[in-house]
Formats: sequence, structure tokens, C-alpha cells
Amino acid sequence: MKFFGVNDKNHQLLDGDYENVDGVLGVRFKKGQGEHRGVPENVFESLKRVPFAYSYYTKVVKGKYPYTRIEDPPEEPNGSRGSNIQDVAGRDSDGGPSGDHQSGRHGHVDGCDALLSGRLHDSRCDAGSKGERVMEVFRPEDGMAFVENDPSTGKPCHYYTLKGVRVPFSLTQILELSGLARQPESSSEIANRPAAAKRGTKIHEATLLMDQDDFDLESLAPWPDYYNRCLGWQQFREDFHFVPELESCEIPIGVRVNGMLYAMKLDAYGCIGEGEKLAMAVVEKKCSVSLESHYKYQTAGQAIAFREHATALNLPLNRFVVQLLDKPNGNNRYYKAVEHDGKMDEKLFLAAGLTNVYTRLNDGLLKGVA
Repeated sequence: MKFFGVNDKNHQLLDGDYENVDGVLGVRFKKGQGEHRGVPENVFESLKRVPFAYSYYTKVVKGKYPYTRIEDPPEEPNGSRGSNIQDVAGRDSDGGPSGDHQSGRHGHVDGCDALLSGRLHDSRCDAGSKGERVMEVFRPEDGMAFVENDPSTGKPCHYYTLKGVRVPFSLTQILELSGLARQPESSSEIANRPAAAKRGTKIHEATLLMDQDDFDLESLAPWPDYYNRCLGWQQFREDFHFVPELESCEIPIGVRVNGMLYAMKLDAYGCIGEGEKLAMAVVEKKCSVSLESHYKYQTAGQAIAFREHATALNLPLNRFVVQLLDKPNGNNRYYKAVEHDGKMDEKLFLAAGLTNVYTRLNDGLLKGVA
């Protein structure tokens, strides 16, 4: 067998092989290997390209295609088994590693370890000298944090800090203060906001647990309003072949563009599609009745944080809003997926949104904003 390397920073899945005649996918771990049969070729092509191969393998291949374990290869004269990759402790019953396969940061591509850990390579000096955009991305390991309760009063609040200093604006505030996002107009809209926000929070929590394989969807059956929307998320993942990269989901992320800092939490980021159509994607989940026009600017602001990562992987970066429905649509699906591909969305977010708000702040027109 001729094995092909895969991108897995934790070295849980070392490499794979494929025979397209019978659809045989060979997978090799440090302490075991085996074969899955009936695997489509585009799944193997995706496995070679995704930045978190073991996570992709466990969600797309493992348990879905018949598996046969193969005895470990014989020892080589130097005592190794043909691999100089550091050993990982333990394996599960099919020869794969044991333990929490979701822990750690998945994925490795030559030259982009820093990208996968959330730290973009430092190109600020070069970019500044050329008049290009100067951008930095911050994650929890860089000091980003989300504050839900005021430390002094204990009262609920929602803001972000970077190394203990409050970030002036969240992505949502940028959209609202700039006028890119529509404000609630009627009293009923305003009155319904808390209930809708609570429902959305619960659904986001449930769908995140689903992505972590730590939630039984059927437990929500007595509450159709929640069950149906979570079912919609499951259907979207299956229909679009979306596999989330869990280390980037629902964590505080800061983005500084030309000195202007904003913060956000991303619902989901991961691989979408298969084979030649494989791409990375930012995905925003919505439980609202209608889809607002400003969502395209929201996903544009999110995508900025991941553009260099997708470029380093030589993959396109797509943007989606997935509306989770309480009733099925004409296709018997409990979701509606809308892709944002406007070429001007990012430029408009930066100019009419981010620069607009910071200009008004610097001119003293946004008094009282932290």
C-alpha cells in the first residue's frame, strides 16, 4: 500500500490509502491500522486535505463504513514501524487512539502551525510598509475573554476583554452602531427579544454539544420548538458535508484591522463539501423568523479572522447563514441555508461598519461607549 500523509497536528491519524475499485480506505495509526470498505473517493480526497484529519475521520468515516483491523506491520531493523512521528498513547478497539479526540488543536500544514493555533504569522511590518491591511487575530490563549457577569457587581453583562482590557466593540455593536443592522422598531419586537435570545442560546448550546458528539437529540422530543431546530442543524451538516473544527466554535476571538479592534464568538467554522469542492466555511446559526440583510456583513466580519488560515490550506473560504426552522420547508428540511458570496461585503463591513464606528468614537460622537 502507498500511504498518503494527512494533516493532523496531534498525530492521531498518521496517513491513509485508497483503492477506488472497491472503495477501500486504509487508515494507519501509530499503533494500528485497518481498512474501511465502500468509502467514496471524494471522502478520501477530503481526508487528505482537511486541516483536522482525525476529527474528520471520526465524524465522516468511523462507524459509517465496515471496518477490518489489520495486524501491525513488522518491526523494521531500527526498531521502528516505518514512522518517525512521535507516538501517541493508547488506541481504541479499531486501532485508533484512545482518549478525547476532540481535545487539542487539530490540523497541521507545513508553515501554518501558527495559523492553526490562532496566531497569524506576524506580517504587520511588511504589510504596513506596502500600504496593505494590517491585521491581527487574538484567541483565548492570546488573552481574549468573554465577560458575562460584571466582576464588581455580579450583574449580567456582555463584553469582551483582551489581556484584561475591555474591547471597545463587539461585531454586533459595530453592525448596530454603524446602521448596517436594522434596529427593532415595534414594541413587540423589543419585548420578544429576551425570550428569543434565551431560546437561541439554548439551541446554540445544544447544537454545539451535538457537534461534540455529546448530546442525544431525542432528549428534546418533548419540546418540538427546540427539537426541530436542532434537527435542522443535523440535516444541514449531513446535506452540506459540514464538519466543524471544534477549537474555533463558540470561543472569544478578537480581530484588529489597521488598529481597530472588535470581538466576536463564531457559531461554527470547519470544512464543507467534499473532494474537489472541499472548502472551509464560517457558519452563523439563526433561529429568527426572517433573514436580515445585514447577516452578509456579519459573516464578512467573521471570515476576516479565518481568511489567512484558509489561504494557507489552499482552500476557498465560504460564508453561510443557516436559519433553523420550527416547521419543515417544502423539501422536508428544518433549515434554510443561505450562502454569502458578495465580493463587496467585506469592504463594506470595513468601511461603512468598522471604520465608520471608530471614526465617530475618535471624534467624540459615541460618548459613553467603552
